[in-house]
Amino acid sequence: MKKNLLYFIILIALSTLFSACSKVSDEDLRIAHKAYENGALIIDVRTKEEYKEKHIQKAVNIALHNLEKYYKYIPQNKAIIVYCATGSRSSMATEFLIGKGRTVYDVATQEDWERELPQITK
Repeated sequence: MKKNLLYFIILIALSTLFSACSKVSDEDLRIAHKAYENGALIIDVRTKEEYKEKHIQKAVNIALHNLEKYYKYIPQNKAIIVYCATGSRSSMATEFLIGKGRTVYDVATQEDWERELPQITK
């Protein structure tokens, strides 16, 4: 089990190295906020120390290195919103959770989640 987790983390880390962490689009962020309004769970995948410093209100802290151990306790009927400090760990968490059949919205960082979105004009 630990060996599989290590391989998973190495694989995701390598794929992350070869792809830039992009900023979340306004549209993707709007979709994530709508999911939150409809009951999605926000998960902070940073360490507990990082979480204690600052986090999104009502976010649950499950550090990336503990996600495989605890994902089964996340309600199956809820969408999941993930974030971290830079977007790298949230990207890894997103891939893992999607692989487990979950609906996931990666908002990258707390700053992205909290940024003001421009009004949509018709």
